[in-house]
Amino acid sequence: MHLDKKHYLFLALNRFKIKLIHLKAYLFSASFLIFIKPFLIKPSLVIAKNIMVIQIDKLGDLVLSLTFLNNLGIIEKECTKYLLVDEKYDEELFTNQFNYKLLPLNKNKYRFNLFYRIRFLNKLRKLTLNASFNISPGRGVINDELTINSNSRLKSCLSSKSFYLPKYLLKKYNSYYNVILKSDSKNEFIRQEELFYITYKQNFIVNASAHNILRSLKPNLTLQKKYIIIAPSASDADRNWSQNNFRTLCGKLSEKYSVYLLGTQSQVEYLNVISEGLINVQNLAGKLQLAECIHLIQNAVLFVGLDSGFTHIAQTFKKPFVAIIGGGKFGRFFPYPETKIDKYKFYELPCFNCDWQCIYNKAYCISLVSVEDVYNSCISMIDID
Repeated sequence: MHLDKKHYLFLALNRFKIKLIHLKAYLFSASFLIFIKPFLIKPSLVIAKNIMVIQIDKLGDLVLSLTFLNNLGIIEKECTKYLLVDEKYDEELFTNQFNYKLLPLNKNKYRFNLFYRIRFLNKLRKLTLNASFNISPGRGVINDELTINSNSRLKSCLSSKSFYLPKYLLKKYNSYYNVILKSDSKNEFIRQEELFYITYKQNFIVNASAHNILRSLKPNLTLQKKYIIIAPSASDADRNWSQNNFRTLCGKLSEKYSVYLLGTQSQVEYLNVISEGLINVQNLAGKLQLAECIHLIQNAVLFVGLDSGFTHIAQTFKKPFVAIIGGGKFGRFFPYPETKIDKYKFYELPCFNCDWQCIYNKAYCISLVSVEDVYNSCISMIDID
């Protein structure tokens, strides 16, 4: 089969974008030394005992980290535990049983508002932290700066490498960490497990699940007793299976079950193309709170999705699911180590693990996944008689 590659100019542009990312990292680091560091409070003399976990990336990254957070909560009972998260998940994602105090961060303000940045760092420096765990999967200048300048006695992270940091800054930041995981494992779940073992000399209690800490709220909708949830659009469009494929799949599955489409407000029109004219398919994009989406996934007979946060939620609740994941970061987030591989759909190519720096005109590792293959896996997981 012939696969069309991108013109070499597109590949050169990708390399230029990486250089631009590194330049921004230098500028951000320089702004700390010039405008931020002189205004930070001195370390407290109070005995440090509290713990902070930094996970400021996307929904899926946060959900994948719940086993680490639960195990940390079990072993560290005598201190206050903080979770630094993107503010969009503040109070919306967790129940009252979650034993962490949330530290919501507005990443745009942190990047561009010096006063906000100073206030936030000083807030961290007052928490009397004994340890900070930077478990954000992509080490970058923000999560490193937050960790390094938190006044924590012990600082840990999951990798000595970074796509977002140039070599000089990476080497400099690495020198501030006490523990840097040097494992060859690509999988983020395994990395977190190994970091936990290095710190506490104990293995994960994997069954310390997230069922009781993810907030689930029944939506004010008339739902069918049995239904399928499909989330047909990822936050990164390069990871999407085609609208036509999803439309065909919805048509076939909706012959037996009601199908509900989940997505954000910005994805409404995209999902309308999929659901239009299909009688038993309803587009709920932009109509539900996150907690309501969690409830729908939790109670569905089947979930179908992509390499996205909703798929991580389905995995967390042990729901039957099929995920079209491609190969851009194959094995890093999906598949989970303990999950059967037949739940995941991809077209295997020698360029896997390209970090989504695709050399082809389209992501063939996703686009060549057939509707029939996905449909057959779906009906093998649910009673469709």
